[in-house]
Amino acid sequence: MKIGIIGCGNIAESHLRGFTSAGAEITAFADALPERAEAMAKKVVGGTAYAGSQELIDTSDAEAVIICTPPNLHRDIALAAISGGLHVLCEKPLAATLADSLAIERAAAGSDRVFMTAFRHRFLPAHQEMKRLLSSRRLGRIVMFQNVFGGPSRESASMWFCKRSIAGGGVYLDTCVHGLDLFRYYCGEVQCCSGQAVQAFEGTDVEDSAVMALRSQGGTVGTLAGSWNIGTWRMAVELLAENGRLLYDYAVPEQILIEAAEGKTEILPTAKSDGFVEQAAYFLSCIADKKPAEPGATDGRRAVEIITGLYPY
Repeated sequence: MKIGIIGCGNIAESHLRGFTSAGAEITAFADALPERAEAMAKKVVGGTAYAGSQELIDTSDAEAVIICTPPNLHRDIALAAISGGLHVLCEKPLAATLADSLAIERAAAGSDRVFMTAFRHRFLPAHQEMKRLLSSRRLGRIVMFQNVFGGPSRESASMWFCKRSIAGGGVYLDTCVHGLDLFRYYCGEVQCCSGQAVQAFEGTDVEDSAVMALRSQGGTVGTLAGSWNIGTWRMAVELLAENGRLLYDYAVPEQILIEAAEGKTEILPTAKSDGFVEQAAYFLSCIADKKPAEPGATDGRRAVEIITGLYPY
């Protein structure tokens, strides 16, 4: 499988590593800054830099593309790639607006190509294992879901992440979107959602710290928190079930804490991973097996729909 990368920033490096490790051949690169595409193309044997995304789609030998551009560019690139008959893995959020997300979803639904939204946390071995544990009903139904993704990322204030016209929003849409996808992965569809956010960074027009409160259709309640403005890193997912709890602390990436109702605690070893290799392998398997990907375009659209519903604009 030959893959093209559109948008050659930091996240593209992780996808390059993930797909290469999963056995794909990365052959084509495009970026708004030609020098970035050229620099990345030099990192692989036979890599070619293209003048832009449309040239890559029209003339390269890529059978699939990974969209790693800022969110406001996702719609046009995704529609062009789908129209060009390519499989697509699109970075989250699916788009900067709900209207753009709906356009992508409609185009993906009308195509026989695989379209996948890049919610890589689903593919971490720890989350895959916790999903299996919960499916066994050992701990019963999930009653509460708790998640926090935050750290000292104040440099975001001077980057596109904090420009609404480019990103569509702030920490909600960039960071909490991962926790939202995990909530839907574990607990099912969201029935209702509310939130509180603050904008502390000067000179920006998006939120940099936020919390969300959710309830699933099945009756699970959850809280999500995200921040670029706290002094230490805190990344964790805790599932509180009828008969115990599961905790995955990203600071201790090779274990899951299981606590049963009677107070017995167990440490379950798990593989250390950032999810990029597993995500790439799954995407490639969907193409090979001609099966829809999960999370797909609808999952990406739904996440944007829920979050943008919290914005006053």
